[in-house]
Amino acid sequence: MAEKKLFDEIPKTAEFHSVVMTSFSFDFYHFESQVLRTLKTKGVTNINLFVDSRMLDQSIGFATGHLKSLSTSYSITGIHAKGVFHPKITLLAGDHEVMLLFGSGNITNGGHGRNHEAFSVFYATEEDSTQLPLILEAWAYLKRITKEVQGVSKEKLKWVEDNCGLLQKTIGPLHQFHTVSEVYRALLLYNDESSIWSQLKNVMPTKIEEIKVFCPFYDESGSLLLKLREQFPMASIAAFVQEGKGIHPFKLEEGAGIQFYDWDETKRGKLRDSKQEKPKLHAKLFWFKSENEEYLILGSANATVPAFGTDTARGVNDEFSVLIHVTDTDILKTLGLDGQVKSAKPQDNGLKDSVEIDGNVETERKRFLVKLNTVDLNGSRITLFYNTLDEPIKVQLVIHNSWGEILVTKMLSLTGDKTTTEIKHKNQKEIAFVTLLDEDGRLISNKQPVNNIQALWNTNPSTENRKLLKLSSMIETGTNGVFDIIDFYNTLQSNTNLGSNKKIVKKIRSENESEEESVGLSYDEAIAKEKERQDKESRLTHSNAIRIFDAIESHYKQLATKQEEGDMDDEEEGNASSSNERDEGQDKKRVFSEYLYSLKVLARRRKNIEKFFNNYDIIVEDLIAKGQILDLSEFAMFLITLRQAINFASTPLSIKKIAEGEEFDNQPLLHLKSRDMGNTSYSNIIVNTIGSFVNALWASTIEKHEEEYYTQKLEHYKKLSLMNALFSLAIVKGITTNDDEVKTRLDTLAYNILFKLGSAKDLVNKTTYAHQLEDFLILKEVYLLHCKSEVVKELTSEQLISFIKNWYEGYEELDHNPRYLVSDEFGVCRIQKFIPSIEEPKYLRLARPGFEYSEEHKEFELPELYECQTGRLISSLQSFKSQKAQQ
Repeated sequence: MAEKKLFDEIPKTAEFHSVVMTSFSFDFYHFESQVLRTLKTKGVTNINLFVDSRMLDQSIGFATGHLKSLSTSYSITGIHAKGVFHPKITLLAGDHEVMLLFGSGNITNGGHGRNHEAFSVFYATEEDSTQLPLILEAWAYLKRITKEVQGVSKEKLKWVEDNCGLLQKTIGPLHQFHTVSEVYRALLLYNDESSIWSQLKNVMPTKIEEIKVFCPFYDESGSLLLKLREQFPMASIAAFVQEGKGIHPFKLEEGAGIQFYDWDETKRGKLRDSKQEKPKLHAKLFWFKSENEEYLILGSANATVPAFGTDTARGVNDEFSVLIHVTDTDILKTLGLDGQVKSAKPQDNGLKDSVEIDGNVETERKRFLVKLNTVDLNGSRITLFYNTLDEPIKVQLVIHNSWGEILVTKMLSLTGDKTTTEIKHKNQKEIAFVTLLDEDGRLISNKQPVNNIQALWNTNPSTENRKLLKLSSMIETGTNGVFDIIDFYNTLQSNTNLGSNKKIVKKIRSENESEEESVGLSYDEAIAKEKERQDKESRLTHSNAIRIFDAIESHYKQLATKQEEGDMDDEEEGNASSSNERDEGQDKKRVFSEYLYSLKVLARRRKNIEKFFNNYDIIVEDLIAKGQILDLSEFAMFLITLRQAINFASTPLSIKKIAEGEEFDNQPLLHLKSRDMGNTSYSNIIVNTIGSFVNALWASTIEKHEEEYYTQKLEHYKKLSLMNALFSLAIVKGITTNDDEVKTRLDTLAYNILFKLGSAKDLVNKTTYAHQLEDFLILKEVYLLHCKSEVVKELTSEQLISFIKNWYEGYEELDHNPRYLVSDEFGVCRIQKFIPSIEEPKYLRLARPGFEYSEEHKEFELPELYECQTGRLISSLQSFKSQKAQQ
């Protein structure tokens, strides 16, 4: 009962990733400002809160206006209990350790410091699992009382056990004593199929000499005290009450053999808080003494029958307490509850309707026709989970912000136990909680906070995700190292069986085939299709590529904003020249080298860079071979790869130690260009990467989403892919001199990108075209903001934009350009050779990056010939001549 901040008691050496907390009442402001901050500093990311639904109703909208993390950093779910949901448990889990905190305090300022509360703890590691059986039983209890929870809240609970091996151990018998030390045993008490009262009777000796109860809430008639009197007839019973607070057993008849004492006159009760005010008694302690032993019940259960239950019926409240048995400790002295006491008389404090002890709140809860269990938001799709409805009902869904203001309303027909619908609101981050009204506008549901799946999925405590969280955080703040992203992917892909497929596999589904598939679906087929959609959304939510690229984009948006603000400041000061001076000065400051210890380290790093880009090509080949559809993840990975290429090409190096006889080439991590396609250089990587991506664009279809959020995000990624690809190609063209073959390859790739990602309407719409050129200018500023390569930085915006303009114009004239062929199967190809002649061609040799590189012809080309009349491929010219000779 020491008055300390609860979570400062977490061992400093402990490493936890998940927490499950239960509470009766809940203070949002206290949780976010105190508890959440402390949990995050301890490394806890997966935060799960379960609160009595009625009390949560009272908190939501009352004290949630200024919240920053609701629905995004933690999930909070209202639990519908028959009486009240009253356990106060905190379970912290890590990879190799687990801790159980339990007691009387709610997740409020009072429960975590201001009140007189009582807490205790069990802790286990892989090295010392003595107390693990108690923790496992508590974990089983937590899973049982949250069994109605659905959606992402259910998934987050699963993450706790999936990432804590100790919680996967087999649980032993329930409600039995477990030895903690030679003189200390413990047993868990909670209402399940049996009552706390019957569990207590089963293990307690009947020869108890003395009982003391310290509790804020009693039955008015003293029912539980009388049951103790009956069960332990030889014991003297003392009950402690606090004047003017709580519910006293004021209706208990005199002569019942119960003595009452004033809590405020105990050593503990005389303590005052920092304001010298009298703290409220909220601890629930039941002390039993026999001749040589002591027992203590500590936890959430008050001295009431609704909490303890009876011999034949479990308590209507959900409660969790622990019975401690010791043989050599004076428990009361330890807690500061010994010494002189003063008699007291129970009073009627006017709190008889207090919901904390009322076992009949179910009557009030029946006014809620629909009991919302979980509400999940995934983009613009919102899913409601609720109690099973026997018949469909029409309701009005009301979506609120954290201040309780109405954002969106929509009429729905609810059936079964789950309903999903699309909602339209310009800022999904504003959505905080929902309620349901009937057709007459009457409230028929509890309030339930909305889980933002996109944000909460990032809290998954898996090892990979924790690395991803750390990496994303460093990227957003600009503190990541130059190798962090490729090290993450190289490690990830080393654990994946990557195959290599040299042939481009064509797998395109026509529009007619797609329509036929969706006609006349059976019920089972419809269910399977819906599961496929959910699985797809789950994959997108899990995608590391999307999360990493979003972090990259966020970082560069911040840089662009700072740059823009700096320019505006210069304009306001009326000095145009100062802007240029500031930019040049800042650019000089930004130029820094990557320090490596030796040339051996440099060689190893360059090998890792080469591995990263080779892995990208292999992944794309596998995607094509498996006939996968291109979606957000594929576009995100393409954008990451392009970004990494310019990053490595623009990072100068400093080598700390160069051995005698070694020579340093004074090149950046990635050489800018090389005529040998076998060498790893920026220009070669851009050609290969975009060539592979073009293969995928022609061989695969692009996903079509039902949900507006994903549709808009995919369109955004497509636009970024178009712009970044053309911009990268323009950089390569700008640094390429006197090499018409390379420039032709770049032209061919640009035409393919425009064909697959550029809108025909945009190309002829001069206004849109002008906007796109402006976008390229912005991209140039953002893309090269931290570029350290002077060769690249010397490229002017006019040069880069002129290349891109020429590609747009060349694309519009493709139909009239005899040197190019557009094939539905192979894309926009450069015609390398007309056979037998350009005047009367029968066969064509086609080339473009993405095809196999021919060392003989020094070109990316199809090994087969293209037959003009049929569009078929002929194995080879030699094969063709052989076939003709046989005819």
